[in-house]
Amino acid sequence: MSVNEQHQVQNLPIQLLGRKVLKLLTEGNFMNTSIPSRAIFQLDFTKLKRLVLIGLICLIALIPLFLLVKILVTAGTDSISNDYIRFTKLADRVLSEGYDWRWYFKDTLDNNVHSYAFLFPVRLVLAELTHLSVMAEIYVGLAITFVNLLLLFSILTRFIGSTSPLRFLLLPVLSAFIFSYSQISTYSFGETALQMGFTHLGILVGLWMLLLRSQSFFTPWVMLICGILSSFSGGSGLLGWPVFLLAILITNTGSLNKYIIWLVGLGIGASPYLAFSNYSIF
Repeated sequence: MSVNEQHQVQNLPIQLLGRKVLKLLTEGNFMNTSIPSRAIFQLDFTKLKRLVLIGLICLIALIPLFLLVKILVTAGTDSISNDYIRFTKLADRVLSEGYDWRWYFKDTLDNNVHSYAFLFPVRLVLAELTHLSVMAEIYVGLAITFVNLLLLFSILTRFIGSTSPLRFLLLPVLSAFIFSYSQISTYSFGETALQMGFTHLGILVGLWMLLLRSQSFFTPWVMLICGILSSFSGGSGLLGWPVFLLAILITNTGSLNKYIIWLVGLGIGASPYLAFSNYSIF
């Protein structure tokens, strides 16, 4: 075979492809080729309307938070009150050289009713980063409360198995209660904003795991950690333990594991109150 013939054989596939393209162009069959354009570009208007409706409901749910933040930003100044004297004295004592850490849980029991064993170091970090800014504590408390709102909504809707888009109507209702003007005294004070935020966060995360991830290996341990941190963020955190017990009774399949871990957590969370508090309701 000559060199010219070999060159023609090598170019044969290209020549065949060129002939096919030329045939399509001359016959116009390429215009009749079916392209699934509708399958690609067709919009599902029903789904789009649903997403727009959910988006509008979520925006409405943000209105109470926006109004509350507007009041907090425009009223008052970023200055500490005499209530911060307890915090600054405790910080001075704990951070001093030679502090006896055996008394940490006693020293962080505020007014005999609130254990701040976890909340106190959080406030120390914020004070260091923001130069003891009250507004910084308030904003962090509001952010945590917003997360709590989402957790509560998830628990109420997913546990009952609701999948209807109408379930999002619950968001504005919960937001109106949580961020109502009647709660302004809580959110306008940094200590209470953080206290309520962290105690509720611990309870809701533990409850979310118990109700929606009841079969997970990590659930009882998350409950344990969240319950202790909640109890060490304020006295109201102790309310998480009966709530956890009720959730265990509802979802437990008969294993003693969760009950044992719950009992251990209750003992740890309540220990500062039982050991050092002399508060009496009588």
